[in-house]
Amino acid sequence: MNDNFFRNLFDNLASKPVITLVGLIGAGVTIYAFLQEKNVDLRYEIIANTNVLDFNAEISKLEVTYDSTNLKQTKENLRIFTIKVINNGNQNILKEYYDENDPLGLKLSTGKIIEQPEIIQVSNDYLNRNVKIENYNYKSINFSQVILESGEYFIVKLLVLHKIDSVPEIISYGKIAGQTKIEVINAID
Repeated sequence: MNDNFFRNLFDNLASKPVITLVGLIGAGVTIYAFLQEKNVDLRYEIIANTNVLDFNAEISKLEVTYDSTNLKQTKENLRIFTIKVINNGNQNILKEYYDENDPLGLKLSTGKIIEQPEIIQVSNDYLNRNVKIENYNYKSINFSQVILESGEYFIVKLLVLHKIDSVPEIISYGKIAGQTKIEVINAID
């Protein structure tokens, strides 16, 4: 009986174009899915850039010190940067994508990092357990090599001491396979 049903279906003149159309649509969807380009897009988004102090008026008796340095006399300021490290692409970043000779990190154009950078938020439990600041100095920080799935992120906070007349710029470094440059985007606006 089953044999007879399929034979009648294929013999029916009206069903041949429908079967052909369904086959062509299936082939088109398969080719599209195969050719769909997957890209890696790791980026740093500056989500906050805040002065800790703002000297809006000259007050002669006011002194502000940090680590026994008078910031007013040295014409320095404290600034907090909050930076989101996010995989904005449609492909997961695996551990094999990192170059061990060129680790992933950030550096400052001017100023210096004066306290241990801190991971303040992550998008999943895996990142909570595994993302680390490998090493840092007064100019730069390196991140651990973690799997960063599409849309996943972690947020790092930096306390920076800099001259009042020069706001530090965040510069990316490191290499991820499939990406020529890691962008630093000001997401505050």
